[in-house]
Amino acid sequence: MRNIGFIGNCQMIGLCFYLQELLGNKYNIRWCLYTEKFKPSLYKRRIIDNLGRKIELKHWADKCRNKIIRYDDSINFIKSCDVIIYQKINIQTSKFFNEENILKIKKPDAKLIKLPSIFINYKNYDRSLLELQKRENQNNVDIFVSQIIDKNKPTNIMLSINHPTTFLFLEILKEICIILKIHFFTNDQYLFFMKNMNFMELPQN
Repeated sequence: MRNIGFIGNCQMIGLCFYLQELLGNKYNIRWCLYTEKFKPSLYKRRIIDNLGRKIELKHWADKCRNKIIRYDDSINFIKSCDVIIYQKINIQTSKFFNEENILKIKKPDAKLIKLPSIFINYKNYDRSLLELQKRENQNNVDIFVSQIIDKNKPTNIMLSINHPTTFLFLEILKEICIILKIHFFTNDQYLFFMKNMNFMELPQN
């Protein structure tokens, strides 16, 4: 089975989910926790209902299956990956999954696909897009999300400043498919996801 690892923020969890949906069980596709600070984002929220019962609410991150939240397991998995799809992470944020360490531990023939962290504020669109373009160029990314966003400028394709709509997730996934030379979703599958612009159920604020 081919191993594909994702490293990065909630945007990468979303992309991991969509690639899992696309490729099914043919591949071992997993997102790896890169910092303790992100752990609270993965936990289900528990509430008490009117009858005093504890209810565990469904969490958006649960859509992405088989996430790895232990560093040892994550490192071993990344070492085995044929494809690593990641965002650049500074050593101050993660001593294990910063870019320098990923390059050290990856297999010699592993395919790397680098994405930017997406932050777009439509209230200050021009400046926000310019900052994204600057980060993309500085980090030498493989997929320029700024081009996708600007191509669709009349439409807001972000749920919040850092949470993409279903449309943007799928557009990025198309670019990943081109790089990996694999088929994208069928038209019917694409339309199924597009019925809900927040299929991942990400927070919108």
